[in-house]
Amino acid sequence: MASFLSPEWFSQAGEQLALSPPPGAETVERTIMISMTDVPTSMASALTLTVSPTGVTLDATHRDEASVVVLLSYEDALALSSGTLESATALRDGRIKVRGGLAALTPLGPWLQVVLGGSTSVGED
Repeated sequence: MASFLSPEWFSQAGEQLALSPPPGAETVERTIMISMTDVPTSMASALTLTVSPTGVTLDATHRDEASVVVLLSYEDALALSSGTLESATALRDGRIKVRGGLAALTPLGPWLQVVLGGSTSVGED
């Protein structure tokens, strides 16, 4: 995979999400913004997943109206993406903060895994 948060990375992650099965008709549309601190100036400081019944998209935007906001440092986001940090550990240690309800993230785990977990597809362990 390309360097984390590079234009190529966004393209590859978007392609992987597009290949994933759609969430389904019962899914409520929502946006999840991942906002990072201490990001190198040449990179996006936020990325947003938009989940709808027909699919999941990713872009490098900051959305104040996001349903859920995940806050973490760039270093932690990079470590999650590379697989050197587990999300459960980061949450337990207070390195990830969530606004809008952690429960809202649970059904989105497979898609977040593609973006921050180093997985290459939804459903991959």
